Amino acid sequence: MISGCVVYDSSASLGDSYGFQSGFDSTVALSSVIRIGALFELQGFSLPFGSSLTDGIAFRVSGGQATDGIHAGGSTMIRGTVARRISSGNNTAAGVRSSDDSVSRYVAVTDVQAPTVGQPAWGIALENRGQVIHSLVQDAGIGIRLMNDGAIMSSATLSNSEGGARMLDRNRVADNLARDNTPYGFLLAGQRNDIVDNAAVANLTGFFAQAGDTSFLARNTAIDNVVSNFAVVATTRIGQPIANPGANFTVTNSWANFSITP
Repeated sequence: MISGCVVYDSSASLGDSYGFQSGFDSTVALSSVIRIGALFELQGFSLPFGSSLTDGIAFRVSGGQATDGIHAGGSTMIRGTVARRISSGNNTAAGVRSSDDSVSRYVAVTDVQAPTVGQPAWGIALENRGQVIHSLVQDAGIGIRLMNDGAIMSSATLSNSEGGARMLDRNRVADNLARDNTPYGFLLAGQRNDIVDNAAVANLTGFFAQAGDTSFLARNTAIDNVVSNFAVVATTRIGQPIANPGANFTVTNSWANFSITP
């Protein structure tokens, strides 16, 4: 177990580097990585399979190659943790990057930077069956990325430059806010996602479905998105969009989505 520890003002010039690197099935709590750098790959917290991180801080983690504030293996739990000012000079960057069956709960990620051409900067990037719950991502590239069979619940993506939330197949996305993201609030990039009770506000496009999408959309609200509130395709299963309902409105369609423009 690692508890109550701080790594501060450290830099490495050779090989891949870590602030904290724990063993399998380990517990890390009440610990911080602050202002660390490396010429090559860098991970603020490196958590192997089955580990947990509670009440951690990764701040000003800057690597020359792939850089993660928190890098976690499969079946990990990250809770009550902050990742801020995470950057890579020549590769991908992520506030939190986790393998299959991992959970990020009460996590805040802000200011994740990577090179602008072909190198994503993820706020939270999870693989299959990952869950993001009660979390915030602001000022990253892609706010939250899910692969397959996962969930994003009661979370917010704000002012991300490459999209708010992006998901592939069979994910549940419910009770979330995407605001001021470019180019989309929610991107449906796969099949059979369940998208309910979300709000997309002032993004370039609110809900965007790629060709062939078969996701289900119900009871979502899109407000003042610049290009389109709902940009879906013929194969998307979407409840009737109700445009600009007036005062004291009533709707009998329990699956309706709402589209509000100035």
